[in-house]
Amino acid sequence: MRTSTTWRPGQSGNPRGRPPLRRTLNEALRREMARVVALPGGRRVARKRLLAELVSELVTTGRLRLPGGTVLECTLPEWAAIVRWLYDRLEGMPAREVDVTTGGNSLVTPRIEIEYVNDWRAHEPAEPAEPDAPGDQAT
Repeated sequence: MRTSTTWRPGQSGNPRGRPPLRRTLNEALRREMARVVALPGGRRVARKRLLAELVSELVTTGRLRLPGGTVLECTLPEWAAIVRWLYDRLEGMPAREVDVTTGGNSLVTPRIEIEYVNDWRAHEPAEPAEPDAPGDQAT
């Protein structure tokens, strides 16, 4: 007896696939970063734009003035890490070549020869040889 929920062999149990996720972290962050915030002094700016301005200020001056007036200064190693992070995001990480197979030696490619035989009869087993007679000796 089959019901409407019984699947036949080879039939998917979810033919339309998994529905797309609607609440991903990326979507939530994009929505939040698109919101406009009011800064002291009456200036209104999107959060994404504010973040870009703050990162730019930190990279160019080594200091960061937060919207509330607090000033943060970074050390040289912190600044270098932030600059490296920014360049990786803007330009992409540099291509790297890594040899993990030969230790720097040239790669030896074996030569393989393949003979194609189009005669299917060439692969038939040979007829079995007649057994020698008991008194016969091969010469």
